[in-house]
Amino acid sequence: MGAYKLTLKKLDELNWKNLEKKLICLGVPTIGLALILKYLLAVNPFANLHIVFFMIMNIFADYLAVVLPNGITVSLNFPIMFCVLILFGPEAAVWVYIPGCLITHLTKKKQPYKTIFNITQIAISIFVTSLLLTDYLRPINLTNDWLRLLIAVLVFDLLNSSLVIKIITLINNLNFFSSFKETWVHEMATVRPIYYAAGVIMAISYEAQGLLGTMLVVAPLLGVFFQLKSQKELKNQATKANTDALTGLANRYALDSWWQQELPGIINQSKNLAVIMLDIDDFKQVNDVYGHNIGDEVLKGVATVLRECVRSTDCIFRFGGEEFVVLLPESSVQGAEQVADRIRQCINDLQLPHLEKITLSVSAGLSYLNQRIISEEHDIPDELIRRADKAMYMAKQNGKNQLQVYT
Repeated sequence: MGAYKLTLKKLDELNWKNLEKKLICLGVPTIGLALILKYLLAVNPFANLHIVFFMIMNIFADYLAVVLPNGITVSLNFPIMFCVLILFGPEAAVWVYIPGCLITHLTKKKQPYKTIFNITQIAISIFVTSLLLTDYLRPINLTNDWLRLLIAVLVFDLLNSSLVIKIITLINNLNFFSSFKETWVHEMATVRPIYYAAGVIMAISYEAQGLLGTMLVVAPLLGVFFQLKSQKELKNQATKANTDALTGLANRYALDSWWQQELPGIINQSKNLAVIMLDIDDFKQVNDVYGHNIGDEVLKGVATVLRECVRSTDCIFRFGGEEFVVLLPESSVQGAEQVADRIRQCINDLQLPHLEKITLSVSAGLSYLNQRIISEEHDIPDELIRRADKAMYMAKQNGKNQLQVYT
């Protein structure tokens, strides 16, 4: 009851513009909670160990959910829930789905309204689909009733997706039909058919071999999801290790990795490479006068300018403190000079809150890869950075807010 009050409080925060919002945002949770209460009281899942087994599997499936690069979340919770709906009916399906969903939402600290809406829209979808799976005279036959099963799958997914997309478009003032086309149609062309095919195969395997048959289907799939999740977590950790937390730019560790991975190919193919080192002028004064919070805003503002001024093939790194390094593969010295000057001008024009009366500037040094550096067997990355740093120091000595090229 407390969670439902939180839902009503969340609804009060929405800017109601029409009756449609009220019907969707308040009607779906109300109807769904009534169905959930009906289903939860109708059956004791713990009296059937098979249902408990599916409930535990669904919790694992929720934990192993993976977000693909295109933003689509894939997991086995829908196939498992749909399998239980086919085998044991809507009451068991609700019992199997809710624990995993609640645990996921609580661990990710999602808003109560999102949790309630998610659970209730699934309950409504389960209810409508259950009417198609059985006419209360003859339960569905998995080997013969393929048409009914296909219609049930499409109805469940259409209704479930429509409710989710509808609430999102209402709150964010988006067009429902364009959003529906962009999400549901795309997912039906990729992961959705696999979802429900897996659920049907689980049900067929259960009817043939019981829990053993289901495990023969589920265990390898959970193994695949575990591997995908592990790979994604490792990738995320690597990204964090290579990213400066304040600016979001690549850090010095990432710069070292770039040299190791990219420089040999550049040398072997005799490609151009220019290195720009930039230092924010009088940055210590900004910190001393305005405080480190404003200094952080300056660093983030400069990082934004750098992203906007370079090509997609160029690489930007926060080298340390107020120093940045930009690597420009396949760029001539003249082209690199133009990029550096564009950066300098854009930073001069940068306007930040609390710093309206200050004109920010950077001193920049430019070095470039040439045959002499390669032939003299220098530590090439260190030599390029040393030369760019020396040129930048010359720019500081000559009055700041300028570019110097190491020759």
